Amino acid sequence: MRSQIQSSENKSDNQRPPGLSPTNKQERNITLDVIRGIAILLVMFSHSLNVSKDAAPYFPPRLFVKMMQIGGWCGVDLFFVLSGFLVSGLLFNEFKKTQKIQPGKFLIRRGFKIYPGLAFFILFTFIIEKVLKLQADQVYYPSAAYLKDLLFLHNYFGGRWEITWSLDIEEAFYFLLTAFFLLMISLKKMKLKTMVTTYIILVIIGITGRLITNLNHPEYDFIKHYAYSHFRLDGLFAGVLLAYFYHFKHNWLNTFITKYQLLFITIPVILLIPNFLFERDEHQWISIFLLATNPICFGFLLLVLLETKRTFFKIKVMASIGRNSYPMYLWHLFINAYLIQYFYPINSIAVFFTYSAIYFGSTIITGILVTRLIEIPFLNIRDRFYPAKSI
Repeated sequence: MRSQIQSSENKSDNQRPPGLSPTNKQERNITLDVIRGIAILLVMFSHSLNVSKDAAPYFPPRLFVKMMQIGGWCGVDLFFVLSGFLVSGLLFNEFKKTQKIQPGKFLIRRGFKIYPGLAFFILFTFIIEKVLKLQADQVYYPSAAYLKDLLFLHNYFGGRWEITWSLDIEEAFYFLLTAFFLLMISLKKMKLKTMVTTYIILVIIGITGRLITNLNHPEYDFIKHYAYSHFRLDGLFAGVLLAYFYHFKHNWLNTFITKYQLLFITIPVILLIPNFLFERDEHQWISIFLLATNPICFGFLLLVLLETKRTFFKIKVMASIGRNSYPMYLWHLFINAYLIQYFYPINSIAVFFTYSAIYFGSTIITGILVTRLIEIPFLNIRDRFYPAKSI
């Protein structure tokens, strides 16, 4: 029976999609790394400083930086789509080969990817701020705040580092996705209809929940409006839906995307523009609706870039940034918090470029070092003791 399910879903698509393995250099998709690089730069821009208008009234880059500061937060939405796409792709590959998944091994492998870098970051910053008493923003954080970040509790119970809220959502998603796959396999419902229905339900839950929250708490609150896990699962599941098409309907998807690629580039770009024009703390509709449309837009752009294999998305420098994006995401806020003490306010163009060079340069270098010294050694241990069947 299981083989019949597999056959019915794959009968028109026997071609294996291009390799997407994040652990095999020969199969690594450089386009995905470039997209990761774009996502992390967007997030870094959203937390950066800009040169004051009074100091440089005719400084053209200031408008670009301002737009990136306003809309760079949507880089996390891009990360969510990528994560859903790649992580579910591992499970889809395993299911296609064995008609089942190994949930324990999957979760352990994700733990080796996420937890070592996070634990090192939390331990380091705890020593800096609690032991050495170097506090960037002069705000007291109890030791429990660091522990809550480490235990993925920030987006419901607060913590020290704001960036961990997205990791909380990802971690919850891994467990829920595993349970979802086990349920669908047991019910023999690993089908397109199931994926579409689940996605629609999550979109409705997200929009409804964010709408109610905004009505009950009209004053801007990032955690309440943007960071609750149960309001953001549709963004990650958008990647799951894309991965299903990519792995089970690839020939059809390739033909469809190639035929309408101009449409699937133009419309998403237009729908993404409001992110960069309107301040999210001034407009409630951004959290209610754009959190639902952003993943769809990024999803279509992702598929166009993958299916058309556009050469301008094979920039090696950007791909290198993308390969090291996770530790950059962890460390950029810490680095910037201490830089702001010395550079704010930025009252000249020279200071702006000095600050920007140190901020982006230090984050990139730190990301590369942490990847090589922490992440890669743990991934090697993971692959030795828990090799993936999906590769």
